[in-house]
Amino acid sequence: MDKNQYSSRPILEIQNFTYSFSKGITPPEVKNVSFDLYPNEFIGIIGESGSGKSVTAKAILQLNSSKGKADAKSKIIYGGENLLTLKEESIRRIRGRDIAIVFQDPMIYLNPTATIGAQIEESLHLHFPHYNSKELYNKTLDLLQTVELTDRESLYSRYPHELSGGMRQRVMIAIALAPNPRIFIADEITTALDVTVQHEILILLKHLQKTLAMSVIFITHDLSIIAKFASRVVVMYQGQVMEKGLTNDVCFSPMHPYTEALIGAIPKMSMDKNSRLKSIEVLRENDRGGCIFYNKCSNAKKECKKNIPKKIDIKDHSVLCHFPLNQKKEEVLCTTKTLFSK
Repeated sequence: MDKNQYSSRPILEIQNFTYSFSKGITPPEVKNVSFDLYPNEFIGIIGESGSGKSVTAKAILQLNSSKGKADAKSKIIYGGENLLTLKEESIRRIRGRDIAIVFQDPMIYLNPTATIGAQIEESLHLHFPHYNSKELYNKTLDLLQTVELTDRESLYSRYPHELSGGMRQRVMIAIALAPNPRIFIADEITTALDVTVQHEILILLKHLQKTLAMSVIFITHDLSIIAKFASRVVVMYQGQVMEKGLTNDVCFSPMHPYTEALIGAIPKMSMDKNSRLKSIEVLRENDRGGCIFYNKCSNAKKECKKNIPKKIDIKDHSVLCHFPLNQKKEEVLCTTKTLFSK
């Protein structure tokens, strides 16, 4: 899907976002991350643990540790304002109402001593204090229906521990949807769920994105999920954006060796019982003088060890690499078309 199909102006702009948890000799946790989110768009951020996905997502709503700090040149623009510079009172008006976020483990965020109905109503009352008790009850049932939970009246009086993991995650989505946010951030929300429930949650989220006309940022370490549901993808590694672009371009014609390695690590239906998954292994030493992926890159050359790569843009597809892979690489196209179909 071409980004020109969206509004000409992004709803959210992340510009050169650099974030550090500590001062000194350690490199920043996130460095020069930039990407846009358009109205009614579903984008994916992919990367392994420690790649900076969640740090970037939390920074949008100033939810990172108070010990950390964004670089002065960093900008996260929403509604014409840099969210990184807003005071707590101002960001609180945006947090939840305009931009909602849901995390991986709902049991951490749900109150075990309060019923599901009470917790949804609490969120509703926060944003719509004029609602009376009947309106709160009816709207709560509507939200449970929106996230496709059946037997709503019974669920209203039940507690979190009485629900399955998938049901609890749907409740968290319902709470997040209460104020009708314009942007929904899903941070690894399907990671702890089994494959079937995971797929159901993703179908629900894609449906909600379309019917409620909201923008979604979906964060995951599973590239196959992104390929099926996102229009664009941002690939992160050790705090930097390695590659970004339209999903078909990134998944079917990866330009960065890291993206290609992620695709190679996904199980394939054609594999027999004796086959082994490809892993991203350390191939050589790296003194961090050049590309951060140098020590694991099968395509690395001397220049990669010495020099920091600069971003290369090819239409809507960009890559942080000295030697981008051939976009027409036939074996990659063949593998990914089979892998990501259906």
